[in-house]
Amino acid sequence: MIFKRLLRLIKKYFIFRKLNKISFTSPLSSPHYLEIEPTVQCNLKCIFCSRLNGDVSRTKTDLTPEDIDKILNLFPNLKYVSLQGLGETFLNRNLEEIMEKLKKHNIVTWSLTNGTLLNKKSVRDIIHKYFFDIGISIDSVDPQKASELRPGGPDLNQVFKGVTTLIKEREAGKSNIFVGLNVTVSHENYQELPLIGDMAVKLGVDYILLINIENWFTVCEDGYKKAKEFTHEASKYTVQIDNAVQQLRARIRFSPVIVRHSPSTKRIGNCIWPFSSMFIASDGEVSPCCIRMHTNNYPIGNIHNCKNISEIWHGKQYTELRQAHIKKDKDNFICGQCPQ
Repeated sequence: MIFKRLLRLIKKYFIFRKLNKISFTSPLSSPHYLEIEPTVQCNLKCIFCSRLNGDVSRTKTDLTPEDIDKILNLFPNLKYVSLQGLGETFLNRNLEEIMEKLKKHNIVTWSLTNGTLLNKKSVRDIIHKYFFDIGISIDSVDPQKASELRPGGPDLNQVFKGVTTLIKEREAGKSNIFVGLNVTVSHENYQELPLIGDMAVKLGVDYILLINIENWFTVCEDGYKKAKEFTHEASKYTVQIDNAVQQLRARIRFSPVIVRHSPSTKRIGNCIWPFSSMFIASDGEVSPCCIRMHTNNYPIGNIHNCKNISEIWHGKQYTELRQAHIKKDKDNFICGQCPQ
């Protein structure tokens, strides 16, 4: 068990080391890492998600196997894929066929999930067979607080049962999947971090990723004002949040659970995304990363409208965006104030 865990850690370390060794001044000839949105369907309504603030017609959109064929043809150097976006990954009706295509090209894949579907054996089988890493979004271990932060659910007992079963199957030899908890931290839940740490140890996950709440809306989007007010209030608790993170680390320091904390910082001039990768929405629209998912507000291109990805990757919009990062241009509409 210890040996298998070391293998998981070593593999993840070297993958993310490669992804972060990118020049901030010149782009790769072609991205070898993509964020791809598998679906815009979701069974929750999280208060910090902008899914329902965009084009409503997109909310039932799924990535198709044909879309993956197009992506694989456009990106001959593709090695890594993160399946994430505005929807719940495992609601995609064609996910297994999509994953099989990625596997045949030896592409390492990971994803985020709200965990509500982990009790389905069919979902766990897909995870074991195809995924390298799976992060479960859990922002509270208190049922009432969880329902406030993520209206519509989740049923925490069912989520924890699903995670437990997934890990038991892993330890029985079904896979060596890397499993973690992804926690969005704000003034609403930072006091729960010790309890979340205890739950992580109890479940037997490999890591906890703590991400300070951010406003991912731009000023032209409907939810901008509400999100700004929420994140502004959360920013008043930065010291308390940092202290809670340190207390969490101390509390579980003798456990095998890794704790990583990602505070909110301005990214203009310090972001590798425009130089190394891109986000592809389920309808083929392109943006720099998963923070800018409402592509109708800042169109860069669509994979279905190009014959060669160079038309987008080395096109005018991407070139100007990279120049904005190099110059640390805070007035750039797409990335200048990220996060808002």
